[in-house]
Amino acid sequence: MNDVNESDSALALRAARALRQQGGKVIGFVGGPVPFEPARAMDVFPLPLKATPAPHDCTAIDDWIDDKEDPLISSVFGRMVAGELELLDGLVVTRRYDYLYYGLREILRQGLGRHLPPLHIHDLMPIPGDGALLYNRRSVQRLMDFIGRVCGRGVDDDALRYQIGQTNDWNATLRTLSEARRAGRISGSAAVTNILAGQFVNRDQGNELIAALLRECAEGDASTDTRIMLVTSQPLEDAGVHRAVESAGVYIVAEDDGTGMFCVPAPMNAGDDPVTSLAAWYGQGIPQQLAHPLSARMTHVLQIARSQSCTVVVFLIDPRDTRLGWDFPPMRDQLRALGVDAIQLNFDYQTPEGLVAATAALRDLNLSATACAG
Repeated sequence: MNDVNESDSALALRAARALRQQGGKVIGFVGGPVPFEPARAMDVFPLPLKATPAPHDCTAIDDWIDDKEDPLISSVFGRMVAGELELLDGLVVTRRYDYLYYGLREILRQGLGRHLPPLHIHDLMPIPGDGALLYNRRSVQRLMDFIGRVCGRGVDDDALRYQIGQTNDWNATLRTLSEARRAGRISGSAAVTNILAGQFVNRDQGNELIAALLRECAEGDASTDTRIMLVTSQPLEDAGVHRAVESAGVYIVAEDDGTGMFCVPAPMNAGDDPVTSLAAWYGQGIPQQLAHPLSARMTHVLQIARSQSCTVVVFLIDPRDTRLGWDFPPMRDQLRALGVDAIQLNFDYQTPEGLVAATAALRDLNLSATACAG
């Protein structure tokens, strides 16, 4: 556990490569929410792929993909066509990134992608109702069939129930961590560092990682007068954004990066049909930017802002974003109606220069003085 300060992607790739060298299987995932429980139940490593700041040659992207401005699409496309992800036994792409899926599929169709893995598109309907649940169950079943086919493995209900129990244990640990942050005991950067590191070890090791952090900070006080929630338009890869924002003299009590990774939903009930349980929980229980409508995401942000006693919600938005920026005005109005300020900052915070600029802008806003005055 000496590498918890590595980026999310670096930790994931290192763990995936180590497993591959031992004959293990690896499935890549783009977007969310996607249930990882079926992959883990088949002893397959689920590797989430995110936008990386490293430059990739995407000169060919114009020939294959229309939505080339999305940083995640361009990053994954560049790495795939360059052969950097040949360790993958398969690639699962969520509907939000269908341009990537169809572009790569066309490359395969024309016989030009000899190093590309089999592809699968995964879709969940984030709306209530029996019809949506049936659709989502079929989607989860198709996902399971794809993983089983490309990895040559099967899964039974007992293995799925075990993984559902592991997910519930992890979320219980995150709830305890959230309470400690609300009490001002643990900084946001320390929490996120350990949450991300816990994604790429088994659940028992991940729970112990958080437990050790809680023991270490049992008597600490990391809080300041300004308690902010950080909302980012792109998935968080490490605690770098948190450390930079905290250097402006604020305490990050919660975050929402659009993937649902940091929310702590109600426990999942495996029941008689664990596939249906997965479909219900991932389809309707995890509010996140890329799948849920504004109303669900707004409810999620408002709930966290209230429960964690936030004074300010900072929306850190990549200039290439096409979604969160449009959602900001109504979310700002509802937050201010609760007495919580909301601030929008547009910077390419995934680059060192953009993160420095965003941090300087936060310092200029002098949020600590604003909170004290309020």
